[in-house]
Amino acid sequence: MGEVRWNNNDTAAHTITSGSPSEGPDEVFDSGLFMSGGSFEVKFSEIGEYPYFDMVHQLITGTIVVIE
Repeated sequence: MGEVRWNNNDTAAHTITSGSPSEGPDEVFDSGLFMSGGSFEVKFSEIGEYPYFDMVHQLITGTIVVIE
């Protein structure tokens, strides 16, 4: 299907964790803590919506939508 890559261009450490701040991680993917200059990639093989958030800064959220 496709691959998404997150680059940490910030000075703070972050995570890319599937799920939501209100419901917690759903264990589909998790970058663990990655530092400034680091990156994290996920390959998606199924159509669907994949919400994610930063466990360190929980106001940072997003959703990946895989359509084909």
